[in-house]
Amino acid sequence: MSGAVPESMPATAEEKRSSDPGAGILALALAIGIVVRIWLATLGHNFDLESWLIAGRALHAGKNVYVETFRLPYAPLWAIVSSLALHVQEWLGWNGMVSFHALIASVLTASDVAIALVLARLWHRTAAIVFILCPVSCLITGYHSQIDTLAILFALLSWCLLARSEDDAPWRVPAAGLLLGLSLATKHLALFFPVWVLFWRRHPLRVRIAYGAIAGAVFVASFVPFSLTPEGRAAVWKHVFLYRGLLWYGNALLPRLVPVPRLWEPIFVAAMTVTGLAVARRAPHDLLPLYLVALVLFTPTIADHYLAIPLVAAAIHWRRWTVWPYLAVASVLLLVSPHNVGFLPAMRSVSLWFITRGFILWPGERSTLWPQTCLAFFFASWWIVAARRDVHGDEDGGDRSKQSAPGSSGSRTGRSNSGSALRMNWAVYDRAMG
Repeated sequence: MSGAVPESMPATAEEKRSSDPGAGILALALAIGIVVRIWLATLGHNFDLESWLIAGRALHAGKNVYVETFRLPYAPLWAIVSSLALHVQEWLGWNGMVSFHALIASVLTASDVAIALVLARLWHRTAAIVFILCPVSCLITGYHSQIDTLAILFALLSWCLLARSEDDAPWRVPAAGLLLGLSLATKHLALFFPVWVLFWRRHPLRVRIAYGAIAGAVFVASFVPFSLTPEGRAAVWKHVFLYRGLLWYGNALLPRLVPVPRLWEPIFVAAMTVTGLAVARRAPHDLLPLYLVALVLFTPTIADHYLAIPLVAAAIHWRRWTVWPYLAVASVLLLVSPHNVGFLPAMRSVSLWFITRGFILWPGERSTLWPQTCLAFFFASWWIVAARRDVHGDEDGGDRSKQSAPGSSGSRTGRSNSGSALRMNWAVYDRAMG
């Protein structure tokens, strides 16, 4: 097939044999990635890790975490994980922040490894290597230990299940909805993803609605044990649904372009909706990866850990040179960040040189625009290629929203004309998931 084929589809079996790194190289990359992340966790911590400890201790003591602290602005699944980490810490006879950090980083590292294995299995081993060795991923998981990677893992697995034909196994759609619900119960990054799925006509409308309804039900149900009292309900509403990123709210690209705060959220919702419609029609195989890109591109708030959210898309599109400026800028921002390794003694003088010149994700600084500008550049390049495919025609004919996505049945072969990425071996996916 020719240029009408979506270029982000992973490699066929033949392409994997000819161009994929060996399994030994992938295993070595995974081992290095694991060691680097755990080592970074021993170097120090920041505000977020203290928040996980506070939330874990509150739950560990049988208290309502939302009443006890404002420092968990997410659904409660991560508080449960933090509480379990404290149980493991006690069982092992460990104490202190370093061992707690190592346990938390281990959970998040396992999520990174799982994402990398999905990328290796369904796309390309090089995509997995790019993801697991990317400095952004290492620094956010290892030192910062923000929880986006676990939420993204659940969403990625959900998307892969949803992409399978409903006739294949009726349980797949409910299972996909449950996994997306777990993603939302970890951190609500995928809150708009069911809207994007509504535009994707691979499944009947009732199936798409059921998928979103199941995910939403899991998300809402996760708050029930903490909302049984008026005090609990008020705390959940205030600390989760009214949370706006503290000092970082309004420091991103959108507020610079539209300096009217009351318009930021409506514009964000409209931009996400319109982009979802466009992606679902032109590149349904890219639905989740480009959703994660759009989420960071249009957000009115940006902080260090947001930089890790688009990494699945960057890894899948590693052959596109337009992803590398983003990875370079994001890596440097984290290396000099006072919220990451930037204020460690070995890095402090270098970091201060950058920070005094405004190279920091802080309100009012111009460098807050750079990561989103790079993402806009990548997204625009994707859009141009998609438009060129429209101009040259689609050999398949019909609606692209019904094209195969990760996990759909049937096997396709060949590369896209652009050569920017490899394509999926659908038969391998069927064997792996079925």
